[in-house]
Amino acid sequence: MTARSGEPKAPKQEASRPSGQPGEPTLTSSLPQEHERAMSDDLRKLVEERQPYYEVLPYYVVVEEGHGSASGGTRRIQAGFDIDIYGKKADNKLPGHSPKYLMGYEELQKIAKETSCQIGDSCSIEVIPFFSTIFLDTKNNLRPQAMLRVIISHWRGLDQPAGPAEDRALRTIERRLQGLGLRSAR
Repeated sequence: MTARSGEPKAPKQEASRPSGQPGEPTLTSSLPQEHERAMSDDLRKLVEERQPYYEVLPYYVVVEEGHGSASGGTRRIQAGFDIDIYGKKADNKLPGHSPKYLMGYEELQKIAKETSCQIGDSCSIEVIPFFSTIFLDTKNNLRPQAMLRVIISHWRGLDQPAGPAEDRALRTIERRLQGLGLRSAR
């Protein structure tokens, strides 16, 4: 690709041919593929080192009915799911902005975004980091752990329960986590 005088040059790209369309080159960059490969190698090492696992819990909202009246009450509605992902820590320091914690956080954000695009706009998927919290594993001599939470809910209103879209999102995210080598705590 050439640039006219005065125009910036485009980044160097290599031409490749998609299958099924011979003779029509398209431009693709090899840099993202190399970054993906390096990221997946680092992610595999992280999973081996930290032995992460996940736990699925119901996500509830409490709806107050008849606010301010004597006959008012509350209703608890399962609006989705929490997926808590734990990984062992090598030390007792806070996760803070550790590169390995951030790598896990970024991967979960990517999974959440891709899943949200597949499921549709009525489903809400959010990744919550706990940068300043250490969790202690009561089943393993209080071993320190870092945690990330994925909340799967919806935009249909607080008084609406979780539905098929949230169930599909949960199954999709669980498959992705298992594909990365995470095990379920069940």
